[in-house]
Amino acid sequence: MTQFLIYAGAFILVIVTVITVHEFGHFAVGKLSGIKVEEFSIGFGPKLYSRTFGETLYAIRVIPAGGFVRMAGMLGLAGETDAGERNFYRASRPRRFATVAAGIVVNFVFGGIIFAIVDMQPTPYVFDAHAAAGVAGLKSGDTMLAINGHTIRQDTLTDVTTDLHAATTASNGNPMTVVYSTSDGNIHTTTLTPRLTISNILADKNAIAGGKLPQGGLIVTAINGSPVGTGDPATLLGAGSPVTISGYLEN
Repeated sequence: MTQFLIYAGAFILVIVTVITVHEFGHFAVGKLSGIKVEEFSIGFGPKLYSRTFGETLYAIRVIPAGGFVRMAGMLGLAGETDAGERNFYRASRPRRFATVAAGIVVNFVFGGIIFAIVDMQPTPYVFDAHAAAGVAGLKSGDTMLAINGHTIRQDTLTDVTTDLHAATTASNGNPMTVVYSTSDGNIHTTTLTPRLTISNILADKNAIAGGKLPQGGLIVTAINGSPVGTGDPATLLGAGSPVTISGYLEN
């Protein structure tokens, strides 16, 4: 129930924000065009809160499913307030068109700004304390800047993934010098020693090692009774030759 309320609240917040930005476009351009704006309202139905500033009533209504900007003479119906030359229909065609189109335009601009802000944020890194990076001292929230002198671009998730893959592949399983920044902006350098890991995540657990290998990630600690070293995994495992391994499941 709590999760539902969080999602519902977030949805309503997004809708209200988009509506407010949209209606503000109409409102601002209408004002700049000299048209009398009688009401700026977010929501429909009875008013929850309203207050008049200058010649405009600002209101928040019960149903957060829309909004409106009411301008003098906008509908051209009998009984509407007559603001003389400031009536909507008496404005020039370019001013009327700009006022009507402004809502959509500012929504596009607002969306572009939001995407730009989100794209500017650094890609979050999550490091398991038991994994090689965690053992090397990196913590979740730290950002890898370079591996063995190769810069890790932070522009997009694709850039980060591509650069990390290229750098780790080039290391060929050997220890790597990692430059990283912590959440407080400090720069550190550490040595990350890769660990030989066998992943057994297939639905059919008998597909690997005849079912003798437990499902999950197995960190290899010994091959044929000898402690495992660093280097090319194929070389360490004997390039296809039968080997006896021992290790522990990755947490």
